[in-house]
Amino acid sequence: MSSILRALKKVQNEAPGKYEFRPWPRQRNIKETRWKTFSRVISSGLFLAASLLVAAGALWFLFDAKKNSPEPLVYSTPPPAPSVMAPEKIDPPPARPVVETQAAKPAASPAAQAKIPPVSDPQTHIPKLDDPNMTLQAIVWDIHPKDRVAVINGDFIGEGDMAGPFRVTAILRSSVLLKGNGDDMWRLTYQRH
Repeated sequence: MSSILRALKKVQNEAPGKYEFRPWPRQRNIKETRWKTFSRVISSGLFLAASLLVAAGALWFLFDAKKNSPEPLVYSTPPPAPSVMAPEKIDPPPARPVVETQAAKPAASPAAQAKIPPVSDPQTHIPKLDDPNMTLQAIVWDIHPKDRVAVINGDFIGEGDMAGPFRVTAILRSSVLLKGNGDDMWRLTYQRH
């Protein structure tokens, strides 16, 4: 063995950098090698099984489709054409006789109908406020009046709050109703430029 080492040292000293000496390869762990081999066998077996299942399913589908397909209809003579007939005249059903009973409710009298007040839009009768110091900028409308907000002159104002000298009585979808001094009502709308 010493002669081999001497020969290697001689070669190393004669031509430095010409030869490359690599370290001995590390010994592989037997358990690691067995595990890698086992995992390769299992994965290839699973792939083979999946491929066989797909092929079997495709064959089953093809043969089952052929077995269950209906036979084509073959006519020795052409099929008869459907007959076209004129539409029949249909009489309407007879009218039912009207039977009055004592349990029937009488129709509401015109006087009873007059007691129900007509629904009107409150803003149609209220004059529009033409004040350059009051500007409606936005409305956030909600079903619940307490959640409605109007932006007037940059301030967020709810129903019942003050907007300048006016109290906001209602925030509608496109305008705001204001109450001034006394019982004066005004309607504030968006300004058109």
